Amino acid sequence: MKLYLKEFEDELDDFLTIRIAYNSKYNKYLFDNKWTIDVNETYFENKVEKIKKLLFEHLKNGLENKSFLRETKDKIRTSYNLLYDCDFTDISFLEQLDVLIRKNSNSLYNPTKEIYDYNYFVKKLYEESYKSDTFFDQNDEIINYHNFLRDIFFYSTKKQPTENEFEEQKLIYSLLIYKEYLMVLLSYIETLYFNCDRIDFSQKNAESSIIIPSKKCQVNLSKVDTAQLFRFLFKEGFITINDEDTNDESQIKKFIEENFTYQNQRTKKHEPIKNINKEFSELNWEHKELQIKFIDNLISKLAAQKEYIFHHYSDLTSKGNSLK
Repeated sequence: MKLYLKEFEDELDDFLTIRIAYNSKYNKYLFDNKWTIDVNETYFENKVEKIKKLLFEHLKNGLENKSFLRETKDKIRTSYNLLYDCDFTDISFLEQLDVLIRKNSNSLYNPTKEIYDYNYFVKKLYEESYKSDTFFDQNDEIINYHNFLRDIFFYSTKKQPTENEFEEQKLIYSLLIYKEYLMVLLSYIETLYFNCDRIDFSQKNAESSIIIPSKKCQVNLSKVDTAQLFRFLFKEGFITINDEDTNDESQIKKFIEENFTYQNQRTKKHEPIKNINKEFSELNWEHKELQIKFIDNLISKLAAQKEYIFHHYSDLTSKGNSLK
């Protein structure tokens, strides 16, 4: 038991520690001792899964599981809240986190792994026919990485970034993914905490007992629009979680992921909602134009519905009917 506890605590502390380095030879950053191009969704997903596995091994023999889970979730929540309040426009926010950028001169960089480098985007910037649609055959990680970097050139209000600014944005992208998976881990541990009294952790299938199979409601919107719709309803107080202890953003996101699907705008098929944290963000500049478009569309539909109600009931009133 103590062995798993020590391993879990070491892995968690390692995950919660942000380590940034800069290699002046290659003019590139490292996050967690890896080049930013190697720090992606798969990397963090593997780290989170390892932490979850070690946690469950400890809980199988734990005596004060609820207290332990409470302390663990509070520890992760503290780290997440620090990141949540940051402005990811540039890397100056690292000072707010007391993260020092150390020097690195030992790591060997492999340029062949760089799919979309600075020169690639500088060249593509002048090609009017350039569109991200041509990259939809790639996997989701590459598409997300490409679109994030593309937006720096095409949708930023700033002038064309320098190569150093470009590398800083790659670091920011890694940090945004890290923040996303920090919430994934937090949501998981909070779920264990709030269901702790009805879970027998000593059972082999204990983890599956917290998953309640159910039909999911299909939302005929993109993942971004779905997230923005629920974010609006949540922020304006239209929807809440009944239990006051769980009525926070992480639990709302968890509820959305477990009970709704979104429509893939390319395939038109409904897909499970996974890791909605980035799309749920209030000031996610990467999706700013999509957010504005969604809000305009929502306003238009609400205005049309208002107009319909006004004229429909006006016609009824003119015919001798009245609203009660």
